[in-house]
Amino acid sequence: MLNCLEATRLLSERQERPLSLRERLALLFHLSMCRLCRAFDRSVKQLHALLSRDDEIGPEKTPGLTDASRARLEQAVNKELE
Repeated sequence: MLNCLEATRLLSERQERPLSLRERLALLFHLSMCRLCRAFDRSVKQLHALLSRDDEIGPEKTPGLTDASRARLEQAVNKELE
């Protein structure tokens, strides 16, 4: 059985690659019992949808983000990727 750390890792990876059958089943089982990971799953899906929309309309047309906010966000993401 997955713990929350493993489940959140799989939820994030699911956006980048297809999960194996074993991973999907373990994740579904964990999500059926863990409301916090279900909330994390909703957040990941919302973030992915927002980022996909940003790609479609272009960064210069994204409402609500100033250049400084965009730079801080980009810096935080790059720091996490290091």
